[in-house]
Amino acid sequence: MKKSFLYLSILILTILIVFSGCSKIVERRKILFLFGNVNTEIMIYADKNFNFDQVFEQVEDTLKKLDSYFSKFDQNSFVYKFNNSFEKIKPEKEFLEMLFLSDSLKELTGGYFNIFIEPLLAYYRRCEKEQKKILKDSIQFYVKLINLKKPYTVEEGYIKKTTQKVSLDFGGIAKGFFGDIVVSLLKSYGVKKALINIGGDIVCYNELDKNYFKIGVRSFQKDSIVRVDSILNGSIVTSGDYFRFYTIGKEKYSHIINPKNGEPSFLVHSLTLKSSRGAIADALATAFMLMDYKDIDNVIKKIGDVEIFIQR
Repeated sequence: MKKSFLYLSILILTILIVFSGCSKIVERRKILFLFGNVNTEIMIYADKNFNFDQVFEQVEDTLKKLDSYFSKFDQNSFVYKFNNSFEKIKPEKEFLEMLFLSDSLKELTGGYFNIFIEPLLAYYRRCEKEQKKILKDSIQFYVKLINLKKPYTVEEGYIKKTTQKVSLDFGGIAKGFFGDIVVSLLKSYGVKKALINIGGDIVCYNELDKNYFKIGVRSFQKDSIVRVDSILNGSIVTSGDYFRFYTIGKEKYSHIINPKNGEPSFLVHSLTLKSSRGAIADALATAFMLMDYKDIDNVIKKIGDVEIFIQR
């Protein structure tokens, strides 16, 4: 009996070895520089015989297409045309999808997330370039402009802004939104496990195994990791004031500006947020930098799938 059991065990072990050898999963990476030279890394896990090159090519083409839609500097992009013209335009569906999602997130956050903040950001950029003092009267003017109740109209797929001075910036949501699109693309090719890192905004999924991705959170004080997060499916994004800022005279101003009062973020140094979708994580990480705990808690209660880590 013991001998028969031994033979059976050896047989099962042999079968497992054969099958594991036939379906070896490997990792392949592709690094791109898009969206104004932003480091973009795509990691795919699949069978060693999977056509990685074809899928990476499709991902690159998709991201380049999105870049051409949403660039603030490309004169052929929908964002540039919207910001620099008073004519109606007919954008691709991705533009309207991000626009409508941004509107819903503005409402969810009580106005702390607002893509129409671009005129105020442009004012800060001009003050930095010309080294001019930021004026309260100018801030008040731009705050009123960016909080118009109806900054645009949409009719039969065409969009038109309601006043010449309105302009938008998708910078607070675009990277997460693009990551979500890449996830959908990879799933359509049968990829069961992947990670997309667009300038530090992580969107990932794993339908292949139970091995969590490990994501390090950088300290705002020094070049070190203060926390390691585990994530299986979803997105993790960090917003902070330690890499990007405006320098005017001897003063430094966070690049995250409050659309409700025109003042730079000052409550926290960084906020890391996990959510099920890249676009949601990206937008809320920006908005939460400006909000107090009570308002943040109210938002989390409404949507339910958010975790945050704050560095003060």
